[in-house]
Amino acid sequence: MQRMILLMLPLFLSTDVHATGPTVAERLDAGLTIRLEDLPIADAFNQLANSAEIKINVAQDAISALPYGDRTKITMVLDDATVRMGLDAVCNQLALTFEASADSVTVKPAPALARIGRAATWDEIDTLTQLHATDWSNADQVKQVLSDRLRFSGIEGDFDTNWKKLKNAINPQREGPIDAALTEGCNASEWTWYPEGNQIVVLPLEDQVARQLERVISIKQYGAPLANILQELSRLAHVPIEMKGSAATTLPLEIKDSFTLVADGISIREAIAQITMAADLDHVIRDDKVILVRSDRVGPPSRRRRGNNAIVGAIRVESQDGGFTYDWFIRESDLTPEENAKRELQVQEAIKAMKKDLEKVALPEDD
Repeated sequence: MQRMILLMLPLFLSTDVHATGPTVAERLDAGLTIRLEDLPIADAFNQLANSAEIKINVAQDAISALPYGDRTKITMVLDDATVRMGLDAVCNQLALTFEASADSVTVKPAPALARIGRAATWDEIDTLTQLHATDWSNADQVKQVLSDRLRFSGIEGDFDTNWKKLKNAINPQREGPIDAALTEGCNASEWTWYPEGNQIVVLPLEDQVARQLERVISIKQYGAPLANILQELSRLAHVPIEMKGSAATTLPLEIKDSFTLVADGISIREAIAQITMAADLDHVIRDDKVILVRSDRVGPPSRRRRGNNAIVGAIRVESQDGGFTYDWFIRESDLTPEENAKRELQVQEAIKAMKKDLEKVALPEDD
């Protein structure tokens, strides 16, 4: 499916000339006329960037959040508009957002789009665009667009009580789009929200964090500082993942400074489990973040670490000249929980086969 965007707006240009060349902000306010027809979203942003002479970075999670991923297409016509207007038009129609830095523009999923935790449906995109296009001060439209679609999940109390609490937490004089007002009310109540089809689900922050940890990811980090790996997981989950207190100060250097996490097609929760198992940690969800803490299991940490991260296999690689071999040991934490479960089944089957063979062996009789 494609989205068509047509802008024909008056053009206002600054006549200031800078010897150092226009800044990103100035390029965003420059005039632009462009026609993009039935283009994949990434190609559309590339053409827009080339025409505007500006660098536009489209985050991968913005692409993967769209209904058809990188196959999502748009048609856009800009006539006497500015680059900023064009970016706004595209992003608003696809529930994306953009930020300008000193040398580039980055396109990201809107927070509510990221909270869905998977590729959105067009119904969910339309729900988000309606929330952004409708002003909170218009009571009739608010009721039609918001209150009739709200669903409270995991929150005590009936609908009327929770809806009243949400409305009372929003500044009565507030102006601007419904989505921003909804976020303001939820923040005051330690709730959050995301679209689900044509509905808008309001839920506690901790429940939303748990949902986002179920996002399936692929990650390859070899011998990297653990802090960098946690930062990458945070980016993928759109949730802060932190390690504080004794968990950070007592962490062994071989784990803190050089950790390997290679996984494909597992949830973020499973990736965190691999880290906590290897580092003798546990994780807890507090408000809107995940915190790694010291494990409270019984036994010396070093013994638990060895027991929880045993060597379960090895890979032998011959050198190019054939003169020697490398032995790379595989630890339990190098495998996903599903792979470890399959490994345990193979071990049990091998033990059964070995027992059958042993039954056939006759022991020597005593003299």
